[in-house]
Amino acid sequence: MHHDNKKFSIDFPDDERMGMEIERIVSKGLMPKRTLYISFRQMSSQLGWKVLFKDRAEIGLITLLGLLLMVLMGYAAGEQSNSESALSMSVVIFTMSPVLYFAIAVMFFVQLRSRDTYETEMVCKYSVHQLAAFRMLVFSLLSLAANIISILLLAVRIEGIDVIKSILMSASSLFVFSALFMYFQLHMSSLWSWLIAGMSWISVNALLYWMAGSAYEQLLNQIPVLVYGGLTIVGFILYVRHLKQLFYLQQAGG
Repeated sequence: MHHDNKKFSIDFPDDERMGMEIERIVSKGLMPKRTLYISFRQMSSQLGWKVLFKDRAEIGLITLLGLLLMVLMGYAAGEQSNSESALSMSVVIFTMSPVLYFAIAVMFFVQLRSRDTYETEMVCKYSVHQLAAFRMLVFSLLSLAANIISILLLAVRIEGIDVIKSILMSASSLFVFSALFMYFQLHMSSLWSWLIAGMSWISVNALLYWMAGSAYEQLLNQIPVLVYGGLTIVGFILYVRHLKQLFYLQQAGG
């Protein structure tokens, strides 16, 4: 019988090939992470808005009070001469736009910390921090809508208001503050971190107005619309990034 004297050999893949195959196997074995939008949509459909917002009456009352405060302060600024009213209005809009969001958020976190069911809810399908991420996004959109309504109401009475610029100024202020607020929530262990964020925003703007006076007003009015638009986009992106970090961090740990 004839035997083949050639040695039997196996061609082993090189390191690069092995690395690619390992990545392919791992990627197929892991479930892809859902986007924040899909997670929020599933949460709202599974729990329902009545469960997510049991404090609808309180939120509605604070929203109306915030809207009233914004309009009254705007009307007070409008009592000045027409040449000065628009300048005063810019300070009111930029400083006060996040106040409604701040008030609703503080109410929510105070209620959250005072509940006896805090530890129990942490082990549910959705942790309280995941619910908070959803609610905070809704709060910011609700505040934006209220601010836009107040600006439109003020524009009816006060001449010279640039509605588009005022809305973008309000939106940029709101989302920059919201991003700052969520940063404090994520990186500061103090229960009063939200108060630090809110008081810092109001204090800094009040200090600038007290020290610079009309120069600060002029600065807010001279900033181009595109800059306010850019600040709005950047602030919103940072805000959503913080919400995503909050949501998935708690999901991994809960």
